[in-house]
Amino acid sequence: MYREWKRQAGDGFDADAVAYFTAASITSATEKSAANTIIVGLKAEGIWGSMSRIYLRSPTSLAACLMCCKSLTSQTAVNSPSFNSSGLTYNGTTQYARCTIGPSAASEVTTDSSTIAMYMNQGDASGNYMVGSKSKPETDFMFLKNGLVV
Repeated sequence: MYREWKRQAGDGFDADAVAYFTAASITSATEKSAANTIIVGLKAEGIWGSMSRIYLRSPTSLAACLMCCKSLTSQTAVNSPSFNSSGLTYNGTTQYARCTIGPSAASEVTTDSSTIAMYMNQGDASGNYMVGSKSKPETDFMFLKNGLVV
């Protein structure tokens, strides 16, 4: 099904994409095109409106990498994870990105009706992949290993 989006802005980009480029100081034509394609695609599928946070992990800078293209808010890098044009690298113990969203932080997030998804290109030394959330700074991580919660 084809849907035409009327909200277009500079250089034919979607207005939400342009707002993201501005907030994240993104100037690369290649990156702009890729981000615009994702945003327009999410809208075409009808899921953009239901998403609270989308981090595209921009190769432009650490600040751009931490910027949400939906809410235009930034994550906080805790304990200085490494950044390069491939994204963020964490030490596996004390480094992470804090996005501070939860039932008390956004009205669209409720205790029993939320989803979290992420892409990671490597796990820790034991083959674990962190995906999920934590309720306190010290506890409640959820790990997936071979598709199973461990």
